Amino acid sequence: MKTQTSYLYKCLGIFLALACIFPLGISYFLGNFIGFMDWPLDWAYKDRIGSILFPISYLIISFIISFKWKSLEHTNPPKAEIFKNIIINIIRFTSAYIMFFYAVVKLTHKQMDVSYYYLDAPMREANPWALMSYFYGRSNWQILIISLMELIPSCLLMFRKTMLLGAILMIPVAGNVVMINAFNDFQYATLLTSVLIFIMTIYIIISYPDKLKIIWNILSEKTSAIDSNQFTNKLFKAGKILFWICVIYPLATRIYHKTKINMNKDKKLSCGIFQITELKTNSVLQNLDVTNYNYWKKLYIESDDWNTLKDKNNVEANATGLLYRENAANDSVKINPIYQDSAKTNHINNFTGTYFYNDKDSSLLLKGLQGEDSIESIYKKLPIKDYSWWW
Repeated sequence: MKTQTSYLYKCLGIFLALACIFPLGISYFLGNFIGFMDWPLDWAYKDRIGSILFPISYLIISFIISFKWKSLEHTNPPKAEIFKNIIINIIRFTSAYIMFFYAVVKLTHKQMDVSYYYLDAPMREANPWALMSYFYGRSNWQILIISLMELIPSCLLMFRKTMLLGAILMIPVAGNVVMINAFNDFQYATLLTSVLIFIMTIYIIISYPDKLKIIWNILSEKTSAIDSNQFTNKLFKAGKILFWICVIYPLATRIYHKTKINMNKDKKLSCGIFQITELKTNSVLQNLDVTNYNYWKKLYIESDDWNTLKDKNNVEANATGLLYRENAANDSVKINPIYQDSAKTNHINNFTGTYFYNDKDSSLLLKGLQGEDSIESIYKKLPIKDYSWWW
């Protein structure tokens, strides 16, 4: 026997389903094919017009459709049940996929990398993300367990037999993600997305009050079939195929990309903190304490390739492209600094040259041109504990 649901339940379900389509669906599903897109989340959450239009328009649409849903429960209960299942399926597949996505990110490249820059900086200078990354990222086993705690419920949510069990297991995981985002001053879009996932998980659970009483029946029998109508079944099967493509594609590409990186470890510069010990400009040995020539005092080479450079005056700049050499044939490398404060003077020019890393004494030799000057500098890797991912 099909039970009628409250008007509030209907409005909430429609609102969540619409949010699953846009902005969540566009950002996470479509974004995995053409590169992750932030603009749908930014527009819906932070844009002056979008942040107003998004919730108000969805609320209005939810109220209107809820009236139709309510009338269907009286005039055509089977169709009302079909509509309810469609709403639940949109919500569960979206929440399952997003959590699956973040679990795969952690499994493939840890996600919470411990920054070498902040390991060498006072705690007061560390931003919330750096502090959280150190707290979780210092233990690979902890990241592995967290990723499995996200992966298992998301996989269970993908199947009708186990979706309620998956939703129950997802509650503490999603709740923990909400608290991490809420109390660590992270991106506003990330916080609202985690709140939506948490609400969606609760919605799935309250959709089956009778089945909450007997968990064993949830594992042993399916929920009601979506529809006996042939067209609807074909449409649902097509949707499942599309969903699995969206699941398998990002997983396969991430595994391929990470495997390709790990198979070419000889092409990697060693990650860590490097401090200069010797500098020659135009073949003249410089006294590092008194020279007027500006140089990179420290190089923070990170595993995510978002590296930080610090000159002799402690002025910082960012540089990508240090992790992999420019040309595998001659070990060439480029340093193109991006200064955080472009107004300051005495900036260091771009560097183009070659490098040699000596594993025996953990030294890094850079030779090349910096502006019009020839540069030969030797850096020593500092003995700081490494928290890199296993693979």
